[in-house]
Amino acid sequence: MNDNLHCGTVIAVCNCRLKNFPWISIDLGKEIIKDLKWEPTQARMCIIQKDSNVSNSATQIRIFDFTKNTSNEIFKINSNLTNDVETVWWSPIGRHLLFHHDKGKRTFFDIQNKIYKQENHENGKEIYWSPCGRYAVSTNISNLSDITNDLREENDDVYVMYSYQGKVLAQTKYKSSKMENMKHLFTFTWRPRQKSLLTDDQRQQIKKDLKTDFWKKYERRDKKIKKEQSSKKSLERLEKKKKNGMNMLNF
Repeated sequence: MNDNLHCGTVIAVCNCRLKNFPWISIDLGKEIIKDLKWEPTQARMCIIQKDSNVSNSATQIRIFDFTKNTSNEIFKINSNLTNDVETVWWSPIGRHLLFHHDKGKRTFFDIQNKIYKQENHENGKEIYWSPCGRYAVSTNISNLSDITNDLREENDDVYVMYSYQGKVLAQTKYKSSKMENMKHLFTFTWRPRQKSLLTDDQRQQIKKDLKTDFWKKYERRDKKIKKEQSSKKSLERLEKKKKNGMNMLNF
């Protein structure tokens, strides 16, 4: 909420699982909030702020952790990385953020390793994370409601698919100036991911077993396969040398 009395912005977070529903208030200063998103997997919040009273002011990106029922600002950045940031999207599995800049630039940010990658998608507007969190799609689409009015007009419809690290994996453009080949992109959606049949305890046990049992098991198997492949290649090289030697003698 904007506190006009103190000329500042304050947010209040309530934990409904605790007795008496305790509130946590955070004074964010004079900058207004442009966007605010909760991380899907943890009690962390990403806030985008900018001072609307100052022209060309830098955009701030702040991340707060509410895990211990207190507000702990774990990250704050105010640099060229944040220029013209309009909105933010968390990956469905957390940790990775995708920022939408003005005019379509995208910034993929890993808050754990503090690394980022930027890509340009001119006029890109919407972002769609895949349910698994491994891919993200940026689109520029036509308005289906205007199909009868400006269907013949040229368009810049396109979708670009990225990895969660910001690498371009695929893209399809629908731009065309010939009426007979005119194509439009009206919508994009991911197929929903089925809910897991495992309980939370079962998933935690699987993660534990992966580290203690399965990883060691498959590491031994990988070493065995590499050894066999190495031996096979050595035999092939030896046979090739013998064959070349025989050919030289016959020549």
